[in-house]
Amino acid sequence: MRISHSFERPKWHWVLLSHALLILSLLPFQANAEIQWRESSLWRSAAVLPKGQHSWSARISGQKVQSKFDDSGALEPLGQPYEQKWQWGDLLSSQQSKVAQEEIRQYMKSNSISENDVAATSGFDIQREEIRFDLSWAYGLTKKWMFGVFVPISQVTTHIHPEVHIANQPAQEMTILSQKQNNVRKMVEGVIQQKLENQGFRNVTEERRQIIWGDVSLLNQYQFVQQESFRWSFQQILKMPTSRNQSLSDFARITRDEGQIDLGVTSLLEHNFGPTLGIFGLGYVNQLPGPVRVPQYNREKDQLENDVEITRDLGDYFWTGLEARYAFSPKWKFDVAYRYFSKGSDSWENGVVDENSRQQAHLARIEASYIFARSYRYEIEKKWTLNLQAQTTLAGVNMDKSTTAGFEIQTYF
Repeated sequence: MRISHSFERPKWHWVLLSHALLILSLLPFQANAEIQWRESSLWRSAAVLPKGQHSWSARISGQKVQSKFDDSGALEPLGQPYEQKWQWGDLLSSQQSKVAQEEIRQYMKSNSISENDVAATSGFDIQREEIRFDLSWAYGLTKKWMFGVFVPISQVTTHIHPEVHIANQPAQEMTILSQKQNNVRKMVEGVIQQKLENQGFRNVTEERRQIIWGDVSLLNQYQFVQQESFRWSFQQILKMPTSRNQSLSDFARITRDEGQIDLGVTSLLEHNFGPTLGIFGLGYVNQLPGPVRVPQYNREKDQLENDVEITRDLGDYFWTGLEARYAFSPKWKFDVAYRYFSKGSDSWENGVVDENSRQQAHLARIEASYIFARSYRYEIEKKWTLNLQAQTTLAGVNMDKSTTAGFEIQTYF
């Protein structure tokens, strides 16, 4: 459901908004839940840390998003789903002033315009910038088993610019139209503002900056097979719901698959082909149901108010991918990778399923690694590695179209 549904005439309001628990579709400018590919290179390999070895990793990356793939896989601007056509009848019904109503009626009559004709189109130009800081730690418990922690933090800046486009009118009336254009624009923007305030968004700003602490992940990986040129490992992940709900007054909300417990498993196979290491991965994540806070619809007042806690069941997802790492020298390595994600639809405690929440994504990634310090102590390798990374979304369904660039510092000791 799109934001335009919130602006329908009153006779439709109670029908559309009576599905109060389908609150996901009532949040303006809701970003699609993001399937993230943010783990460090250590956790993308079937190798494990030697017993007693530690590893720290800090990764900083950035991206700018202006478009997304819709439910058919076609690209559209982020603001495209929120465009709304306004009829002259909408403008008349929104006017409290009898004088203004009469002025509009006279203009409509002189130009043979009916109440069903389009007067203007309103929309929003939306851009989102994100800076990510990811911190991870790992430790080798035995020669075949390691465990670790992953902490994601993001700073998200969302730019929202309202736009109003006046519908074309007969050329001979352009002088009259120019005199009325500002009034029409103010009417449309006033109606939009009032509707948003009724939904609880009273602090609408054109720029919103948020610091988002994501769900902390606990990982462990066990290596079942270790041969000279072949390795097979099994990885488990437990995501803890450390991410908090955002304020209900936030106009631009960033909604992610966070805030509940996730259980995931991954199988990693890798084989050496001379200086090239090939890696195949297959993973599945079960996102358990969890409570979230949502606004509550008041039918009598025709607005959203307060908040209630309901159960949300995010769709499970699986992924598969191939990766190739080529070693140019003992210090330099180049990496290319591809991943495919598929996520099911989300559902709510009343059994309502949000079909628009299903997602697919085809991602590509390149990475260059350089070891700039290395030594050995008690047969344990100590080294510092710099990784330069770039990642892009090739195609998808209900996914942002984005390109991410960043760097990662890893240390092993």
